[in-house]
Amino acid sequence: LHLYLGPLVALRKFVRLNLSVCPEHPIEDYNTINDAVKIIGYCLFAVQALAAVSAVAWMINYRKSFVVRASQPEFLSLVAFGCLMVASAIIPLSIEGGYAFQRDPITLDETEVPNDEIKDVDSACMAVPWLVCVGFVLMYSALFAKLVRIKEIMDGAQSFRRVQVPMSRVLGTVGVLLSLQVVILVTWQLYDPLVWSREVTERDSETNYPTQSIGQCTCENVGAFAAACACFIGACLAYALKLAYQTRNLPFEFSESKYIGISIVYLLQLLVLGSPLLFIAQGQNNSTFYIVASLVLFLSSFGTTLLIFVPKLIVHKNQDGRRTERAVWNTVVANRESESAPGSTVADIRARIARRSTDIRRSTDIETKNNDENGL
Repeated sequence: LHLYLGPLVALRKFVRLNLSVCPEHPIEDYNTINDAVKIIGYCLFAVQALAAVSAVAWMINYRKSFVVRASQPEFLSLVAFGCLMVASAIIPLSIEGGYAFQRDPITLDETEVPNDEIKDVDSACMAVPWLVCVGFVLMYSALFAKLVRIKEIMDGAQSFRRVQVPMSRVLGTVGVLLSLQVVILVTWQLYDPLVWSREVTERDSETNYPTQSIGQCTCENVGAFAAACACFIGACLAYALKLAYQTRNLPFEFSESKYIGISIVYLLQLLVLGSPLLFIAQGQNNSTFYIVASLVLFLSSFGTTLLIFVPKLIVHKNQDGRRTERAVWNTVVANRESESAPGSTVADIRARIARRSTDIRRSTDIETKNNDENGL
């Protein structure tokens, strides 16, 4: 009996000894973004995407309208695309990962072996500043270039000379501003890119195993590069605000000076209110940081879209309403004149109405052609 029970007793002692040396690993709280919060962020991006696509579709549908042509749809398309890029940064913000290095299976400490699964998360980290900065530059450099074009034409009109500003020259302004921003971002990408890092915040008092950790994108010089991008965008916004003030007296069809100024002030208010909240939430709660950052990105892009496109839609609708009202009134006058004429038949009345409608369309086409020749 002892021969058979001896190995079992030794095995029991071995298992008990190893359990005392290697206790059970506790469940670690990774402090990830809540799924419901991610869904809210995706919905915000979907709303902005729908608004940008709708704005571009409206421009294409009414591309022959005087309001759309005078507003220079090339620049409005860049504004819509820039707003979409800013809001699309919500998507990579939701991407998270574990530890940057593989962990020891017993102590759960990080080793020196990199974790290959984190490479995609590192790419998402750098995608955020690229999308936000390039999107903002596209948004406001397009408006900036348009205001420069308007100012040059205004200066020429004051000296009684006709000035033609080619589109290639104006788009060159957008290209220069975009290139400067790309230089800053490429330097950031090559010198000290953002990488995913997870830090242990709490450990078990007995086993020293990590029980809570938090992950975030970080690098040694994140403050310096973020400040460089912010200063460049701020300089563009300041000069655009100056140009908006100088062209404030132009008719609305040619300039959005008022709404550009409102959008810049609106953006500054968002940054003043959102930056302290982002600073507090960073490193504390990923769900709070994500929802605040998503709201700031969404409100800045969606608000700019509304401020630039909705007033034009209203003006376009009012102009069409006035033209329709004028056409109806002219038709009524023609009917009255036809009915008052002696010996008029139904065929004569219809012919007069048709001729009057044709005259109205011709006068409208002539007016539109003159506006195109004298417009921007």
